[in-house]
Amino acid sequence: MTNKKRILACGMLAALMLSSTISYAAEARNGVADCTATLNISKYSVEGKIYEGGHPLNPITPKSVIGGTYVTKDVSGNTSTQTLNKSIQTGQLTITKSAPTNYISKSAMMPCYLNGTYWKTLSKNYN
Repeated sequence: MTNKKRILACGMLAALMLSSTISYAAEARNGVADCTATLNISKYSVEGKIYEGGHPLNPITPKSVIGGTYVTKDVSGNTSTQTLNKSIQTGQLTITKSAPTNYISKSAMMPCYLNGTYWKTLSKNYN
C-alpha cells in the first residue's frame, strides 16, 4: 500500500510542477503581444519606454532594453554616442539620456528584448 501512495504522491507532484510551467509559457507568449515600446527624440534628449497592456504600472512580463544608442552632433558635425543600457524584471522600463553641452540630437536606436528574446528594434532620427 505504501508504494501506491508514493506513486500517487509523485504523480501529483509532477502534475503540479508541469501545470505551473505550462501557465508561465502562456503568460510569456501573451506578454509580448501586450507590450508597447516607444522611442521619443527631442532636440536635447531621447526617451525609450516599454510597458504592458497600455498601463505603465507593474506588468508581469520580465523585460529589458539592451545595447541601444543615442547619437548627438555639434555645430561642426562632430558626433557623440551614448549607450542606452538598463534592465528591469517587472514594471515600466524607462531610459532617458540628455545630449552633452553644445550638442543636439541626431538619432537613436533601441533594440527591445522580452523574456530574453529579441522582439524588435526602434529607431528615430531628429531633423
